[in-house]
Amino acid sequence: LQKRPDFRIQPFRGNIDTRMRKLGDGVVMATLLAAAGLNRIQRWPENYKILSTEEMLPAVGQGALVLQCREDDYDLFSFLRGLNDEETDHAITAERSFSAAVYGSCNAPVAGYASLKDDGTLHLKGLIATPEGEHIECGEITGAKELAYELGDTLGQKLRPFIERWRECGFL
Repeated sequence: LQKRPDFRIQPFRGNIDTRMRKLGDGVVMATLLAAAGLNRIQRWPENYKILSTEEMLPAVGQGALVLQCREDDYDLFSFLRGLNDEETDHAITAERSFSAAVYGSCNAPVAGYASLKDDGTLHLKGLIATPEGEHIECGEITGAKELAYELGDTLGQKLRPFIERWRECGFL
């Protein structure tokens, strides 16, 4: 909304087929769909645009897959640990610690994207907003990938005063 205030947001639910049908029926003029889902079903709308992280930061942890097992199943845990992607682990750790530091939840407008740079450092972009998008704050931080948790927490601590101010003013 900050970049396109002319957009009118219309919440609706449904799977890809339902959303594309609503688009085709003119119920909405546009919709956001995950590229991974469209790739999986090998079906793309006629007119589409893949948004870059410069245009729209994703929700924290977007696209990450988490595998979980019983605490006492050491063999399975060991197997699953072997499937872990270290780069993704660092990125998700930074994103999640950022979200926690800004009191993120499923209903909070919090976005974050961490990625490994060519020099091996971890770069995190974070965004917080009021529910209607009238106030938005962004920040970035780069540091050692081994400090992923600290990077996310530091960025969150930097943006947290905005959330506290928004609460005092009644925006949250």
